[in-house]
Amino acid sequence: MLRTHNGGVMGAICYLIHFDKPYKHARHYLGATWNLEARIRAHKQGQGSPLIKAVNEAGITWKVVRTWGSGFRVEKRGKTLQNNCYLCPICNPDGLNRWAFKRLRWTPRKRGKQKKGKI
Repeated sequence: MLRTHNGGVMGAICYLIHFDKPYKHARHYLGATWNLEARIRAHKQGQGSPLIKAVNEAGITWKVVRTWGSGFRVEKRGKTLQNNCYLCPICNPDGLNRWAFKRLRWTPRKRGKQKKGKI
């Protein structure tokens, strides 16, 4: 488990895995975990995600190319993008696409305007 500088436990981590060759339609895997090192070990052993297991069986190599804090929230937002190449520094070497980043960040949902005056 990752720790902060003062010994506290760090929150969940979202991570992006880039496949060196596409597996059918997939070039990336986006996941989140509390313990990144253990999760990567599990992926290498073929446990966890069925996609990573299939990629391992196909002999495709992969690597973790990016991580974020606030893991599960970012993972959910990232999976709605449906195209993680915008988030990948290998596929998008010029940096994180602003369009993708704006959709990855969490912003509170705006409620209707509250009317001032009489209730």
